[in-house]
Amino acid sequence: MRDPHPADLQGPAATIAAAESFYSLWDVDTGNSLGTYDTREEALAVAQALIEANGSSYADDLDLSVEDVGGDIRHVASGEALLLMVGIDQRAFAD
Repeated sequence: MRDPHPADLQGPAATIAAAESFYSLWDVDTGNSLGTYDTREEALAVAQALIEANGSSYADDLDLSVEDVGGDIRHVASGEALLLMVGIDQRAFAD
């Protein structure tokens, strides 16, 4: 009979696996997904590149969220909060 609680599903590794999540970046104006990312840093790098290419006002169209393995989605940032997270001073742009 197979062990219903294999060793690889117990202890600290099981806790880490259960905590895995991914980040999503959306253009809320168009309703398009701009991708999913394994880390917040990856998602923020893409957001930063998009904002730098399109101007600081584009941050208002972006939404960064995180989804856990259970399917729970939590809003992380958009607009000014997203600008702060990527380290962009909106006054640096002349939109």
